[in-house]
Amino acid sequence: MTKYSNFKDHNLRQKYKKKDKQVFLFKSLLLNERNSSKIRFKIMLKLDRIYRELSYNKIKGRCMFSTKVRSISRMTNLTKSSFRDNLRLTNISGFKKAS
Repeated sequence: MTKYSNFKDHNLRQKYKKKDKQVFLFKSLLLNERNSSKIRFKIMLKLDRIYRELSYNKIKGRCMFSTKVRSISRMTNLTKSSFRDNLRLTNISGFKKAS
């Protein structure tokens, strides 16, 4: 099983990383007061387009095995059921049952 079973989510994360540098550059140009207002307005439009395409809210944490969205543990990136199954099969080490 690959690390990212859901390729759509993985591709969105990769696009966000690539566009992050571009956003930083546009923001620095936008805050530069030496640029004319027309140039700054065009930069604002480009930034708005980038933000609409790659909203970080679209990226969801998904389970690596079952690709479900709900009840994901932040520490392991697994759902409760797949975490329990992997513990039972001893694929994951370092955890003890709490009583």
